[in-house]
Amino acid sequence: MRYVHLLAIVSCILVLAALPSNAEAQHERPADIHAPIHITNDTEFNATNGVSGGSGTPDDPYIIQNLEIDAAGESFGIYIEFTSVHFKIVNCTVHNATRCVVAPFGCGIALNAVSNATITNCTVYFNKYNGIWVRNSMNVHVTGNLVFNNTQNGIMVANSNLTVVSENHVSENRECGILLHYSTDVIVENNTLESSDIQIAGDNVTYWVSNAIVNNSVNGKPVLFLNTVTDMNITGDYGQVIVANCTNIALTALSITNSSIGIQLGFSGNVVVSDTTLSENRLYGAYIYRCGALVVSRCTIYMNGKHGLFVEGSDNIIIKQSNIEQNTEDGVRFVETTNSAIVENWIVANGMYGVYITYNSISNEIHHNDFIDNNGAGSSYNTTHVQAYDSTGANTWSPDHYGNFWSDLTQPDADGDFVVDTPYVLDGASGVNDEYPRTTSNYGIWIYHTPQKYVDENMQIEIFVEVHTISPLSWIKVRYLPLSGVTWQEITMTQESGNSTDGKYTCTIPAQNGTGYLKYYIVGNTSTTSINTPVYTCTVGNVVELDAPQYIFLLLALIPLLARFSKRDN
Repeated sequence: MRYVHLLAIVSCILVLAALPSNAEAQHERPADIHAPIHITNDTEFNATNGVSGGSGTPDDPYIIQNLEIDAAGESFGIYIEFTSVHFKIVNCTVHNATRCVVAPFGCGIALNAVSNATITNCTVYFNKYNGIWVRNSMNVHVTGNLVFNNTQNGIMVANSNLTVVSENHVSENRECGILLHYSTDVIVENNTLESSDIQIAGDNVTYWVSNAIVNNSVNGKPVLFLNTVTDMNITGDYGQVIVANCTNIALTALSITNSSIGIQLGFSGNVVVSDTTLSENRLYGAYIYRCGALVVSRCTIYMNGKHGLFVEGSDNIIIKQSNIEQNTEDGVRFVETTNSAIVENWIVANGMYGVYITYNSISNEIHHNDFIDNNGAGSSYNTTHVQAYDSTGANTWSPDHYGNFWSDLTQPDADGDFVVDTPYVLDGASGVNDEYPRTTSNYGIWIYHTPQKYVDENMQIEIFVEVHTISPLSWIKVRYLPLSGVTWQEITMTQESGNSTDGKYTCTIPAQNGTGYLKYYIVGNTSTTSINTPVYTCTVGNVVELDAPQYIFLLLALIPLLARFSKRDN
């Protein structure tokens, strides 16, 4: 018996420890223990269902108050649906709704198809789905509640309108603090969130722009909601940033941690996110939805609970020169995203794939990246620990003979051309490979060059290069092996445009006498390192080449001739 008492005391201590520090100051303890309540129409507001007073009018609403409801594994604590009378749920504590197989699927307080409701001064925690769920409803007020430690969302407003969510304290919910899901005309104001955030979901821009998100905070920092604005440069200390239907926005030097999604962008274009840190958020560093012409550059995105960057339904997205590390699932995930690029990044030690591309994501380019130790990859290639996934087979992983560096495939390189002799085989669609995996890291120098494949005899070879670097470029040179030579020659390239970290360069390899194959490569140098491109081969003049069937045909044609000459000699 003493052990039972001890267990009860410990359980009480754990629950009190989970409460926000100001819980008792804000809320009185409920007076009565009550079983879960389910009201399905206007006539069921009665004492059996916990109603202590009121007549259901605007001036005299039904009251459900001062109850403690332990749902004890059922799917709800309080579930009210299909009503239009006025009612209030006041100062109730609701917890432990964990059954997810029947509606409302493990919610503390759930309203479905109701109007004229208020939920206030309640404490809602340890529920499997949502703490408070307002669905298919209107004219609902959710105000002054403590909502914490629910497995998915703290407060979810779904397919509803004319709803107010205000002055709630929402914390430690696993997926989201306050979720507006396909809802309009919702006011979210004066809420305090900790280790949670505010999110918008909806496949039409109306769901993103018709709601007001005002004067809320995450982890003691303001929530920035940019709604249908243009030409703004944003920097500062924010707990979360939401960008909806905006153009020409620059988000610079932000640092967002311990939210659910650090930056959420929807239906926006010409946005640049740069020099920003997004770390240890419960879901994603950033979620990009139905955006275009958006750049993520020089960011540090690490240790987020699911993906570092989640890009969905978007076009012309560029992710470059960023550290994307140690995210629990994928470093970068593309879903229905096209004409985009993932280039020049360090993608390191993500729990699943470094890059995951799926579901109609086509015409994307992924190259000049360093993939290191993702998906449990070791020092040698293993089909159970492949570092990237592409289910479509319609993306490019190695344009112009320049792929990515893969830490688990760095050899062999028998011909010494700085390219591994075997392709890197990705997970996903059959035949999706990086055909030109690099033998060494890019080391912060990224050289772009379209190889010269053919030049006429006695013609100069013009070389054009674009270079991006982290540190200023010291020099860039072309090294080539003449047709008749055995010693590599070197030419310093001339900068045509740009600056010390982003520039275009040219040079001319002298004309070659004769025909054959000229080999060349490009090497760039900063104060800290240097990097080579693959070795390219340029055909000079009309070199006659025969494949195996042609050789056989030629030999067969020569046999009678050789026999004739042999008889003549005899």
